[in-house]
Amino acid sequence: MLFFQLHAEYNRDSDEYAAHRVLQAYDTAQLVKMTSGNADIVILGGDLNTEPGDLSYQVLLHSAELEDAFSSAPVSTQHLRLITAHVTLR
Repeated sequence: MLFFQLHAEYNRDSDEYAAHRVLQAYDTAQLVKMTSGNADIVILGGDLNTEPGDLSYQVLLHSAELEDAFSSAPVSTQHLRLITAHVTLR
């Protein structure tokens, strides 16, 4: 289980730190890949300061070969999602 915090300030209206978050997401993804080689499951959580439509989220998801657990959950369980957390599984 990995917990991360991406420290770049997050402001959707004036996001001057977007590039920083993309780099942090890429570095995080590389760490996930290096430390989870033989794992059956990877759970990544933390304050990532990103949303599913953001580039940093997509970089993290695809570079680390993760899957958004919420997106792949049956529609009937999607109401259980916490608004402030995105849990991802590989």
